[in-house]
Amino acid sequence: MLWSATTRGLIPAVALSAVFLCSASCAPGDPGGEGSIERFDALPVLTFDLEEFPHTFSMVTGAAAARGGPILADRREHLVARLNFESGAVDTVGREGSGGPGEYTAPGGLFLLAGDTLVVREDRRWIVFDPDGVHVDTWVPEWIGRVGTGTVAGSPHGADVFVSGVLTGSITADTDFHELARWTPSTGLLETVDSVARAPRQYIALPGTGGTSRFAAAHPFGARDRWAPAGDGGLVIARGASSAVEFLDRTGRRVRTFPLPEGVPSIPLSAEDRAAHDHDPRFEWDWPEYKPFFGDGGIVVDLHSGVAWIPVSEARGSATRYYLLVDPEEGPIARARFPAGFTLRAMGHGFGYGVRADEATGLQRIFRFGSEP
Repeated sequence: MLWSATTRGLIPAVALSAVFLCSASCAPGDPGGEGSIERFDALPVLTFDLEEFPHTFSMVTGAAAARGGPILADRREHLVARLNFESGAVDTVGREGSGGPGEYTAPGGLFLLAGDTLVVREDRRWIVFDPDGVHVDTWVPEWIGRVGTGTVAGSPHGADVFVSGVLTGSITADTDFHELARWTPSTGLLETVDSVARAPRQYIALPGTGGTSRFAAAHPFGARDRWAPAGDGGLVIARGASSAVEFLDRTGRRVRTFPLPEGVPSIPLSAEDRAAHDHDPRFEWDWPEYKPFFGDGGIVVDLHSGVAWIPVSEARGSATRYYLLVDPEEGPIARARFPAGFTLRAMGHGFGYGVRADEATGLQRIFRFGSEP
């Protein structure tokens, strides 16, 4: 394995010369246009040695790659902690409590901003820590109380927070789209940048003590968009319907659009897949013949290279899990192979970090792997 300045990632030397040292016919995607397309089966497959952390966790709701080591939130264990893979130490950040400074009871996620400023989300309270783990502020974004919020992520090289959901009222809760907006904590300004598709939803009426209420469920195999902050302060969006990957700048302007490589295999949706999700006969789903290309889990962007690692759907019972690596300049450059059940959660400072549940106990194990030579 070697580190390529062309792809800014780990690429086998033979594959690098055969696939990536392209001529003008293999140019990067033009702004808003199509990117270079390789055969999917020609993309190099990367494998990594996974190093297991000695302690297990119960419900990891967020992870981030800080300079001093990975930081994770565990909702069930009421914990936010920095992990030291060398010593095996679990160093708590903040403390469990009922809402005092630096306190939390059930952290629902976390993210980093520039300078390793840590933000821990707990419902409407966002608890802010400096790089040393000292509590410095608590944010209560005023728009959280009045809208439905989806994914939230910080810009690791800036001070912006990106959020998707029903935010400003320009998109209603009944649609299959969410606004994608940028929130600036210093000013409180919330600006819509784009929109992202969520899985199609069905609504049913349920009687209750206060009258009839509506209950919604999302199609378990509906095509939806996934997004994450990009390394340059912009965004990367994997479009579920078109299977294209877009890179946006901070203003929301599309800088690059890359379609998938040719020859992408189709993963049939099996009867077992349907049975595992078809629990309520009141929801009548239109089952697709094939699974969406992009699989469960979020996009993870390497803070150093800017390469987006995007989960790919696998056949039920598969022993492996793949991620597609998409470079912001070159487009798709490789596939990364992990054991089944592995979910990549964060990358940065030379390492990637992922979570995998123990089949016997259900407890979650944390792994790391080197992403640079």
